[in-house]
Parts: sequence; structure tokens; C-alpha cells
Amino acid sequence: MYEAYGNGYTTPYGNVIHLKGASAGGEGELLVGWSGVNGAHAPVYIRSRRDFGSAHWSTWAQVFTANEMAGIPLPFPGAAPPSGWLKCNGQTFDKTLYPVLAALYPTGKLPDLR
Repeated sequence: MYEAYGNGYTTPYGNVIHLKGASAGGEGELLVGWSGVNGAHAPVYIRSRRDFGSAHWSTWAQVFTANEMAGIPLPFPGAAPPSGWLKCNGQTFDKTLYPVLAALYPTGKLPDLR
């Protein structure tokens, strides 16, 4: 493990975990950023390369968690949405009950995707 500290990584500060097998030459890296705010989440990125001598690293790809899912329309089977979900049918919602969603839809109204 080593530090990403303003040296050209996708996020200016964080820790890089480097993974490599004992016999295979494939490699992977996990970059865990530092949020800069106590208790806040920071971005996480991954990249890899094959086990060829001339292989190039892939570009960094951000890993998303359930914390970043708010506001993203996702289809679901059935007539009723899962618990905690809202239908994107143009309805208004209580911004005090859904503060993360309210930050993305400040009017308190969801898009109509029917």
C-alpha cells in the first residue's frame, strides 16, 4: 500500500492498495480517496492490467455504493416499488423524509418516466 498525495492520481489524496498474484503477472489497484471531512465518504476507484509484459493499465473506474444510488431511476418488477423507493411518475415527495433525494431534486418533485 502507498499514498496518492497530489501525484497525478484520479483523486488528489488517498491510499492505493496494489494486488498481484504470486505466479501470474496480472495486477490490480484499488484507490481509496480521503474525503477531507470527518465522517464523510470518499471516492473509490479500481484499475487492472493483464498478465502480459506489454499490457497497459486500464483507466481508473469509480466504484459506486448504495450511498450514490439515490436519484438514479432503476426498473423493478411488479406494480409496487420496493420499500424506501419512490416511483418516477411526476409525484412530489417529502424532502424531510428523503434529504439525499431532495439535494438532487430540490423542487421535491420526481421526474415522470411513465
